[in-house]
Amino acid sequence: MNIQSSTTIRWGQHALIDLALGDEQVVAALGERQQTTVIDDVATAVLTALAEPLDFPPLADAIVEGDHIAVALGPSLPELPVIVDGLMRGLSHAGVQPADISFVVATDREAKVVGQAIGDSGPQVVVHDPSDEAQLVYIGEMRGDVTLRLNRALAEAELVLPVGSTRDADSSVFDCLFPLFSDSESQQRYAATGEAANELKQRRNEAGWLLGTALVMQVVPNRGGGVAAVLLGTPDRCRAESQAVAESIWHRQYPRTARLVVAGATGHTPTSWQQFARMLTLADELRESDGAIALCAELPKQLGKSLRRLQSARDNQSARRRIARDAHTSPDADTHAAAALADV
Repeated sequence: MNIQSSTTIRWGQHALIDLALGDEQVVAALGERQQTTVIDDVATAVLTALAEPLDFPPLADAIVEGDHIAVALGPSLPELPVIVDGLMRGLSHAGVQPADISFVVATDREAKVVGQAIGDSGPQVVVHDPSDEAQLVYIGEMRGDVTLRLNRALAEAELVLPVGSTRDADSSVFDCLFPLFSDSESQQRYAATGEAANELKQRRNEAGWLLGTALVMQVVPNRGGGVAAVLLGTPDRCRAESQAVAESIWHRQYPRTARLVVAGATGHTPTSWQQFARMLTLADELRESDGAIALCAELPKQLGKSLRRLQSARDNQSARRRIARDAHTSPDADTHAAAALADV
């Protein structure tokens, strides 16, 4: 075989896999070799976005002295420490005191990354616990008599700033609010498959509006694991602008399917089961009917009950029946991922 090129797969925070393949074997390589926009100074991009929001006055004009700002950090944000540094600088320029800032995160690992980024400067880092009733505050009722409860730091802040990432048109700018920072019941319900998963985007938008979120930030990742764009503004404008940038980077047409599809998930935090399910579904669209999929990702250490069912099942059909029951009765965080894996 005549080896002509190398394709690099990135996964986790720093891991790399180099695949030596002939050009005739590669259907499409969507890694660093593709030219995409890269922001060299991400902290300054965040600072500029805070100073010049889209369809919104400068942040300094939107707050008064003593206002508490709660920053909801979504999962898998690229360049998380640098983004936090930019947020600290931008909020300081807007007149916000460090003691009036809370960073709300979903995992201890994210809390450690944020804590190292802010040092002893004064902001609070809140790790959300969906099972802790003392952390949860009633926000209101969503359609269908669904109760919305969110983290107390978000509910009691004068200004909530959700910071999420956009990769495709199916995402909501409120992905980093709901159900990420809601109660255990909501998190389990919307980890399920079927109707619950299909309505998730609408529920996220409802949660954002009920909380009264007027300003959001979206970070668009590039294919090399860095940042292509940082956008801040009203939810509608920020959604439109960020999805347009993401579409130009992440949407691709493929000449044919492949015998082997290799994909990597980058980021400072482990890939969630929801993200794993999406990776798997996208990879399955690109493989030949008898082809294989290799996903390179740092996953949660513990399997939930649905993936354990799949692991111990006698056959795939019985596993799918049991996972379907999980989805309708007591979904776990990994139920969607288990269903996707059984389907593939």
